[in-house]
Amino acid sequence: YLIINKQGAYMKRFFKILIILMFNLPLLSQQKISIPNLASEAKNINYFTKVHAPSIYRDHNSLFKVQTLNISANYIGTWPPEAQVAFNYALEIWSYLINSSIPIKIKAEWKIFEEQGALAGTHPTSYIKNLTNAPMADVNFPVSLAEALSGIELNGIEDEINIEVNSNISWYYGLDGNTPAEKYDLVTVILHEIAHGLGFSESMYVENNIGSWGQGYRNSNENGFATRYDKFGVVGQYSTTIYRLTNTNQYPNPSWELGNALQSSNIYFDGPITKQMYSNNLPKLYAPNPFEGGSSLSHFDEDIFTAGNQNSLMTPKLGKAESIHSPGELGLAVLQDLGWNVNRLITILNPGPGLACVPGQTIEIKWTDNIGGAISIDLLKKDVFGNFEYYLPIVSHTSPQGSNSINWTIPNVEGTFKIRMIENINSGQNLGLSYPFIISTQAQV
Repeated sequence: YLIINKQGAYMKRFFKILIILMFNLPLLSQQKISIPNLASEAKNINYFTKVHAPSIYRDHNSLFKVQTLNISANYIGTWPPEAQVAFNYALEIWSYLINSSIPIKIKAEWKIFEEQGALAGTHPTSYIKNLTNAPMADVNFPVSLAEALSGIELNGIEDEINIEVNSNISWYYGLDGNTPAEKYDLVTVILHEIAHGLGFSESMYVENNIGSWGQGYRNSNENGFATRYDKFGVVGQYSTTIYRLTNTNQYPNPSWELGNALQSSNIYFDGPITKQMYSNNLPKLYAPNPFEGGSSLSHFDEDIFTAGNQNSLMTPKLGKAESIHSPGELGLAVLQDLGWNVNRLITILNPGPGLACVPGQTIEIKWTDNIGGAISIDLLKKDVFGNFEYYLPIVSHTSPQGSNSINWTIPNVEGTFKIRMIENINSGQNLGLSYPFIISTQAQV
């Protein structure tokens, strides 16, 4: 999220965390400003929740997936080796999700922050407008997205994203998502910050209740133009052009009207792909009153996408013992709406981890598909060597973009199984695997 700091000097994106004050829940924000008093927002608790990495990465060997993005970090400062491993793990997850021929270079700094409780900070190194293949004119695109859209390296050897990480935090460096009590998951934070660097960012700001956008960029020639993300913000939960935040006929820039809207707790992301992925609804954005520089609008709403939700990565708050190793279908859909080429992936929601079924039982197979198209659904069985091999077909089925489900009667078999979904028209590529589940006459359902 791109905002103007209180001195108007530049825009920066920060995860901010309230660690010691009044047991507040850590706030993930994006700007070096004084931390607001958020004692009434939430408690600082250990959530013990875990969102796994997407199947396209988690099962990439079984699905025969390869990396489709060259994304790397240049480490500055005295990084602990295990912190670099966690950072690289987050990079690797993104490398299976985004498809671009232009490499993304990140400057990653390990340093002690002056700001009380800030976890990490991010900003794109520049914005570019009116580029080749741009979906809109006179709109600022973060340089990484501008390069992906144009197919051209636009900034030479310069980095596309800057990320600073606070070395004075009780981090969990593990890759398994089993974040212990009193620790903050570094993989989660890096995944979140990279999403901001890819464009999950806006230029809205409120000062003295006057709202504005398109000012305070790091490079003065970028001022006066909205970001691509800005263009999707609307007041109210219905698709609209009238109440779009960048409609200056309704919300002059700057104005009291815009300031009131930005603090209304009634802002939604109106992107067509995101809407389709959210069952024809608009996801609510975080828009509290008063405006929180570095948090407002650049995140999904914390009260809707709570800890443990598949789409909670891009919310403004992070608890201890909370790991989120996936952008979620909505986080990826936002990036698609911005213009990123996101690989097709299916997330099988049910059967979930540890499910036990009995033969003859009918269960609902549930999944999301970020692109859509015809698929085949197969049953795989675990063999004596621990490998999951094709066992029998379940069904060929249409899989529209968004949420899908079918009813399935469990066959008369026993063992440990997975469900696999495959594109069955063009490439026949593997798209998703379920977690292992058990079929047994002794299963407790």
